[in-house]
Amino acid sequence: MVTPPKHRIALVVCYFGPWPKYMKFFLWSCRRNPEIDYLIFGDSPHPGIDCPNVFYHHLTITQFTKLASTKLQLHVDIHNPYKICDFKPAFGVLFGQYLQPYSFWGHTDLDLVFGSITNFISDDLLNSNDIISGKNAYISGHFTLFRNSEKINWLFKSSPDYKKVLEDGNRNYCFDECSALWFELLDGKSIFELPSDTISMTHLVKYFQAQGSLRAHFGCFVCEQDQLTPDGNLAEFQDVLLLTGSQLHSKITGKEYMYFHFHFLKKTDHFCVPDWNLQPAQFEISKNGFSSVGEIRLQERL
Repeated sequence: MVTPPKHRIALVVCYFGPWPKYMKFFLWSCRRNPEIDYLIFGDSPHPGIDCPNVFYHHLTITQFTKLASTKLQLHVDIHNPYKICDFKPAFGVLFGQYLQPYSFWGHTDLDLVFGSITNFISDDLLNSNDIISGKNAYISGHFTLFRNSEKINWLFKSSPDYKKVLEDGNRNYCFDECSALWFELLDGKSIFELPSDTISMTHLVKYFQAQGSLRAHFGCFVCEQDQLTPDGNLAEFQDVLLLTGSQLHSKITGKEYMYFHFHFLKKTDHFCVPDWNLQPAQFEISKNGFSSVGEIRLQERL
């Protein structure tokens, strides 16, 4: 068993609109990681699931827009909630008053379930890095940790495009990740060899890492649908994952993952999200959604 990190870590979610139907699965997986705090900012009522390490802060998109305009000294006018993704690298600045107790903060999403975070994020890894991404090819919007320092929190300003990106209230530039170059980077190409109209966070981190002015780790922590077929279409997801206790394993390969991101799968008609009232001791996740393994019951000890 990996020793839990001594660093205090907070993961930040900013979400506007009704909670998604898979919200309870996200929260149950947060509860299984008591060493990590989760700060959720949004405009919906409390979802009714209590987790001692999840903290809700009511925030409307209008309030977020005003906060971003003031903190970043920009003209922010957001018309699309999905636009918030471009602001993820600035969360350390925008929510700084809430993040003071933490040595690392990160951004994450709701369309995922966590296994054991501390089986992957150790003190050695934190001590030796300023930025830790859940993907090995680019900075991941669904999980990236940042050292809570002024230098790293303001890193996004090193992009010559940050004002253009953050002041455009309609278009999502994938600034928090890699300017939508996901599959090219997964194919092994260098981001500096690919055309892009925006210098993204991956551009910045890779550049400053090569210069030796920051330390970054690109991990293989996530399981998700991210393969293309030879004709360029998204390949069907074939794995089956089992979440037992706080550990998430592939039933096919036995590999452990830190989290499962069902970004594309959630959009399919056959991805089932059952309306369970109690947290199951274990459950499976596949291309068909969530399914129970044995009796569905609330765990006595998490």
